[in-house]
Order: sequence, then structure tokens, then C-alpha cells
Amino acid sequence: MTRELRAEIGNIVTHALGIIISIIALGLGVWSLWQFHAAPLAHAALWVYGLCAILLYTASTVYHSLFAAPLARKVARRFDHAAIYLMIAGSYTPFLWIALHNRGGFTWSIVIWGIAIVGIVFKVFYAGRFKTISTLLYLAMGWLAVVMWPDLTATLPPAAIHLLLAGGVVYTLGSIFYLWQKLPYQHVIWHVCVLAGSILQWLAIQLYVLPLGGLL
Repeated sequence: MTRELRAEIGNIVTHALGIIISIIALGLGVWSLWQFHAAPLAHAALWVYGLCAILLYTASTVYHSLFAAPLARKVARRFDHAAIYLMIAGSYTPFLWIALHNRGGFTWSIVIWGIAIVGIVFKVFYAGRFKTISTLLYLAMGWLAVVMWPDLTATLPPAAIHLLLAGGVVYTLGSIFYLWQKLPYQHVIWHVCVLAGSILQWLAIQLYVLPLGGLL
């Protein structure tokens, strides 16, 4: 078995695990919101977030599974890269629609989803090109949360902020490996960082954002 094949298997396994975790997380979130008697808006935010996460990990798993079908893989790559923008925007949604719903959350939601749509269109036509620029745009979109910092810290407890920050740091660390083409298994490491970052941010949402859904 070649190193390239081992790497692809690692890519498939890591993000197939992401699909399973995302489905479980969505189920736990739905159960929690029912327990909190949450408003419909909170349920909508959770479903947007959960479905975006499932879509990201599914698109990635399918893309890496097509290593023996170059033409299909080329098409799948566009969906894989575009889904990253969906994941970022989807991850913002519970924070903006629930935690910041009275603090400009919907305005920020338009901004974030607007950037995501532009990024998706860009990826559909230029998948595989301008990799560094795309990575920087992913990071800039993710760290745009810093601008919302006063409202986030006023609404959420320190533990939630720490989880949110930790997730951002792990994603950022992962982007270094994503661009480090000469490092063996660099894409697998990137996948692990994405999985770890999304788990950290899910914990912030599950433990601290969703309980606010009952207060809407």
C-alpha cells in the first residue's frame, strides 16, 4: 500500500467519523432544545448548523473516496471546498440567531452568509486554484467573530468563550498543515484539526448557546 493510499484512507476515516459525530450532535441538540422548550428560531438555528456540518463531512468523505475515479473526483472537489464555507457560516448561526439575536445577530448573519455565498461561487468555478487565498478567506471569515467579541462576552459565560477560542485556534493550526504540501500525511492532520475544532465549538453551542433558546 502506497503512502498516498494510506493518506486517502486516513482522510476518509477521519471525516466519515465526522459524519457520525455530527448526526449524534444534531440529535443531542434537538433533544436539548425540546427540554428547554426553545423557540422555533433556536430549532432553525440548530438545524442549519447541524445540516451544514453533516454536509461538510459527507462532501469531504465522498471526495476522498473517489481517488480511483478522477473525473468524478474533480466534480466532488468543488462540493468539498464549497462546503467549508457552509460549515463556517453554519457554525456562526446558533451564536448569531440565539445568543446575539438582540445584539445585531441577524445583521451579522447576512454578512457571514453573504461571504459564504461569494466563496461558494468562487469555489465552484475555481476549485483547486488560489489555495492560499482561499485558506486566508476561510480564516478571516472564522476570525470575524473577534469583531463581535463585546457582544459574545456579554452574552456567554467564560467557558463558552474559551471553547470558541480553542476551536478557532485548532482550525488555524490545521490550516498550516493544509498548506504544508511537503509534509507526509498533512491532509490527514488537517482533517483531524477540523474534526477537533468542530467538536470544541459544538461543545460551546451544546452547553452554553442552546440553553439560551428557551429565553427567546
